[in-house]
Amino acid sequence: MSIHEMFEYDDEEMLAIVPDYKINLIAPAALGDDDFDKFNTSLKEVLTFIKYSGDADKLEDAVNSDEGFQHLGRTEVDVLNACVNASLTMGESEVELNVCQAIQTLNERAAEKAANQERITTLVNAIKNLMKNMGLTAEQAMSVLDVSESDREAIAPRF
Repeated sequence: MSIHEMFEYDDEEMLAIVPDYKINLIAPAALGDDDFDKFNTSLKEVLTFIKYSGDADKLEDAVNSDEGFQHLGRTEVDVLNACVNASLTMGESEVELNVCQAIQTLNERAAEKAANQERITTLVNAIKNLMKNMGLTAEQAMSVLDVSESDREAIAPRF
């Protein structure tokens, strides 16, 4: 692919000032599933992760079917975090990361966060119903429902 071919538009004035030459690129999205087997280093896992980062099911299948994902190093994790905002974390003393476990942990955290948000939304609706139907203030409704102090802080901006 040439530099000019990389542009998504044909602005002749812009193309006139940009030198055009061929460049070898590896575009993960353009790679076929069989192409990844051509890589014998952790670049295989990095490119696979990048390609499927937008499709959770395909990413999960790829991660679970390739043992290489169980041993990614700090450099690979840094690349994934920079390229696709993977949110993978490693402790300072860790030298490798099991991406399968890391993704499972991220999914569990996301589920907990969603459940907490749903709980807060339900609590807010209950408070609003008490205010509307019983003529209570927000503070009185929270007292009736025995809302914890931490929940009150989370709810306060909604009133």
